Amino acid sequence: MIHHLNFFWSWTPIVFLSILAIGFKKSALFLSMYGALFSLLLTVWIFETPVSVALMAGLDGVLTTFPLLLVIVAGILLSHVLMATGSLSRIVDWFMKGVSSVFLRNLLITIGVGNFMEGASVIAEPVVAPMLRASGVMPAGAAALSIVGYSGLMTLELTGMILAVHALITGLPIQSLAVCAAWLSIPATLMMAACIPFFLKGTEDEGINCGRQFILCLGAGSITAVIALVTVYLVGPALSGMLGGVGLILFLIRMGIQKMPMDRQILLDLSPFAFMMAALLLVNTLPFL
Repeated sequence: MIHHLNFFWSWTPIVFLSILAIGFKKSALFLSMYGALFSLLLTVWIFETPVSVALMAGLDGVLTTFPLLLVIVAGILLSHVLMATGSLSRIVDWFMKGVSSVFLRNLLITIGVGNFMEGASVIAEPVVAPMLRASGVMPAGAAALSIVGYSGLMTLELTGMILAVHALITGLPIQSLAVCAAWLSIPATLMMAACIPFFLKGTEDEGINCGRQFILCLGAGSITAVIALVTVYLVGPALSGMLGGVGLILFLIRMGIQKMPMDRQILLDLSPFAFMMAALLLVNTLPFL
């Protein structure tokens, strides 16, 4: 009976935060403070953990997740700089020049750009959703697809920092965790990809029927997930999400019939991502780095 009660109590923080988030529309800062306080009270009162042990465990959690916080802050800063300078819009316009089909363009934005941005630690939602709206997707569909596109590979995103935190917590080798996560991400990505046609209803599809839409979506999800898996084996998890998105973008552009002009401005716009990919590649391939 005690074990059953402990199992019940262990779920209460999730239920509590879900009620605050969904029922009362509380902010993330509010949720973090009340979630930490509720967890502390639960640990000390219900599980009878000494206060000093609970506080030290909380401090250990803060220090363990601090690298993830740095990555997120840096990604938000990069996204703001790219949007403020107009680089992001120019990159998007450049990608779009290579894809003539509206449906394929929406796939490129949803899965390709979504994974590329999230893999580079640039928050994808404020980038992908406006792009989909400009492409003719309804507001609710654009908001949903900005999350659906990268959700299947989420564990591999943020330059692999989520897996790094998991490795610190569990003590397991990060490469072993990455391989398992990459394999599990394949069915997850396919499930997310299968949802895409439902959110594209009412948009221009240029005669592509429902069956072909599902096939194209599953194909795009498969390409992205397999490239991410191969990247994990060859290089490690840091580049897997980003290269999965880039691989799909290049594949869809190759299917297009339009040429993409390359000039000095677009090279400058792409340079932060090129630098990031080069740095991550060197760190994950050269032992002395």
